Amino acid sequence: MPNAGYRMVQGHLVSMGLRIQWWRMMASMHRVDAAGIFLRLTELGCVLRRSYSVRGPHSLAHIDTNHKLIRYNIVLFGGVDGYSRKILYLDAETNNKASTAFSFFLRSTQLHGIPSRVRGDQGVENVDIAHFMFATRGTGRASFISGKSVHNQRIERLWRDVWVAVTSKYHDVLHSLEEDGLLDFSDVVDLFGVQYIFIPRLRADLDTFTRGWNNHPLRTEGGRSPELWFMGHEQALDEGESLEELQDPGIEWESAILRGDSQQCSCGSRNCMPTE
Repeated sequence: MPNAGYRMVQGHLVSMGLRIQWWRMMASMHRVDAAGIFLRLTELGCVLRRSYSVRGPHSLAHIDTNHKLIRYNIVLFGGVDGYSRKILYLDAETNNKASTAFSFFLRSTQLHGIPSRVRGDQGVENVDIAHFMFATRGTGRASFISGKSVHNQRIERLWRDVWVAVTSKYHDVLHSLEEDGLLDFSDVVDLFGVQYIFIPRLRADLDTFTRGWNNHPLRTEGGRSPELWFMGHEQALDEGESLEELQDPGIEWESAILRGDSQQCSCGSRNCMPTE
């Protein structure tokens, strides 16, 4: 990951069982990639963020899809714990179906447990997840909260870092192939070749990124990593907690709470997979 910063590199080292002094790691990065460090500094941007507060792990999970590679029929699916920032799942597929989004979410619940509430956008790809949350956590308590994707700040921040560390590399390579006349994205055979070659590599890079992210120190939390913070604060949440405890201005409560019989839960999907 050539675009990874200091904390992400440290997270990757920790995930590999290597604990290196901070100054030694920084010195090594400056020695082997001084130009890259300078480039990252020049591209840094200040982002104004809302205040955010949830009770603990599993209180609120943030889910979303990322379409930076949709031109090549590749969609990224991600979920992050709102309290610890731990990545619950991060993967890629060739479609944006509700069943696909649900399969990734269900797998994460088997590994990490079912969150008390889920925050997602109003896209039809989240329909099955919403139905699952209503069935397991109940209706009338905001088990699934919908809203504008740009206000889903935990997952949007994750997508920014995924783009810098992973997705941009694939986007640039595929775009270069197009410009050189070696790839026609409207050709099903070309798209199948792209997916056959690049998706396994993309998934491997996303797995590497996830391990690094879940072990990188959080500046605002005393240097604790999402993995340690998540495990260290495991607690049984009161199912009757009030909505006021979710202090996230990005949630528009008047229109965000989907009901079990909501019209916004009509099933639908978009198939991006080329036919054989």
